[in-house]
Amino acid sequence: MKSFFNYPITIFYKSIESLGRFFLLIFLAFKALLYWRENLTNILNQMITIGIKSIPIVIFTSLFSGMVAGLQAAYQFDIDTGFPVTKEAI
Repeated sequence: MKSFFNYPITIFYKSIESLGRFFLLIFLAFKALLYWRENLTNILNQMITIGIKSIPIVIFTSLFSGMVAGLQAAYQFDIDTGFPVTKEAI
């Protein structure tokens, strides 16, 4: 019975704590904007890592997605691709 009354209090306490952590994160994010020049090299390195170095992965996934989309389009347009579609074709 005691836990029945403690549950709403615990939920309220955790909600207030999470709200406080959120506002602390926002405060620290805006405070970090004052020192953006010190972090400029880190920002540029991260942009290069995320942007340029991920191009091979993007090309690889785009290639296979394009092949699947092309095969589906050929199936929809009833174009002979050389792949068997029904059991009669086998």
